[in-house]
Amino acid sequence: ETRGRKGTWKMTTAPGLLRIAGHVQKYAWGTKGHASAVARLAAGGGGAYEVSEADPYAELWFGSHPSGPSRIVDSGALLPAVIEGRREEMLGIVATHCGGSAGLPFLLKVLSVSKALSIQAHPDKELAVRLHKLDPTNYKDDNHKPEMAIALTEFSLLCGFRKAKDILLLAEHNPELAAVLGPGALKALAQSNFGVKEAFCAMMRADKTIVSAQLAALVTRLDTRRNHTKEDELVLQLWHDFPGDRGILCVFFMNYITLRPLEAVYLGANIPHAYLRGECIECMACSDNVVRAGLTPKHVDVDILCQMLTFSTDTNFRLPPARAEHACGVEESCYRTAACDEFQVVCVSLPAGASFRLPPSPVPSIALVERADGAVAIRAEAHGYAKLKATAGSAFYVLPDTGVAVESSSGARLFVATVPPHARSRL
Repeated sequence: ETRGRKGTWKMTTAPGLLRIAGHVQKYAWGTKGHASAVARLAAGGGGAYEVSEADPYAELWFGSHPSGPSRIVDSGALLPAVIEGRREEMLGIVATHCGGSAGLPFLLKVLSVSKALSIQAHPDKELAVRLHKLDPTNYKDDNHKPEMAIALTEFSLLCGFRKAKDILLLAEHNPELAAVLGPGALKALAQSNFGVKEAFCAMMRADKTIVSAQLAALVTRLDTRRNHTKEDELVLQLWHDFPGDRGILCVFFMNYITLRPLEAVYLGANIPHAYLRGECIECMACSDNVVRAGLTPKHVDVDILCQMLTFSTDTNFRLPPARAEHACGVEESCYRTAACDEFQVVCVSLPAGASFRLPPSPVPSIALVERADGAVAIRAEAHGYAKLKATAGSAFYVLPDTGVAVESSSGARLFVATVPPHARSRL
């Protein structure tokens, strides 16, 4: 669809920019039908995706991971194959450093969560290599998986461990938890924060019959109470979704956090967490390795979990962005941490009539138009004046050394994932 060279509007790919379609994952915990941001963005991204109101739409993946690779909209080619055939052009300075043929060192996702995900943690690089070698069925690659989540709606999750004194107080108020832990673990909690590991591992290894009976007693008692704490309400919800699952008791061990839109958390290796409800942008190292603790019918490896977890109780998981305001009211928020070399995410909010420039970079990026109130034009600066028309759900692979100009007639919001500057300097 063209109208002359200068000011041209195109629906197709332009040099320096590849329009890509994400890969939809229909996990059971996803939100159904068009109520899911995943479904809406997949349908609006130019890939002719059809949405069923009966199906759950949990995740939308943008990247080159073999379990859910993006594809090029124009040709239908899978992104990993395109990268493998043109590695230096597609990857720039990361071509010899990202490892394997999959390509990108990061994976960008949209999540729509209506039911809790499993209590889980992701191994560090050394453990990931060992687990993949020993059990490739359950640990599908040899990479670590640090990740960040940026809330699109109010977004609730469990992450990290509470202080020992707070867990002990919850055990005093919930005798069923105390019965599962036993006197030894309770004594360890009373002595210091080092007792958190002993107590958590005692809960994970407790007899299944005892756990099931105490969970049933806990729910029966909570059902008779009028005033519930937020932990009480979460226990009852998890019981409804995962009756009898010992992962429900993790509510008493882990921090319960609610993010407002555009607030974020960073979760490094070996940090236990579970997303509970809401929608978010997620970015991570290119891996799908998960060690689970509960709230799942899938494989749970208690021994590995208790060995690998970080039991620190003083970590702040929130990740405040570096914010900048530009001309015409454009707001830029950059989410990154020096602890992670694989990715950063930049959120750009454009009011009506505004434009913004993403400067050229020696590394590739993925840009997702998450919200568009009207026409959005994206142009690769180094390759003439051709513009690509974008709507909510449009996503683009931005090749290295390609500057990008974005124009919005009625307002838009983009998320751009790429390799952070501090890591580029070491490549």
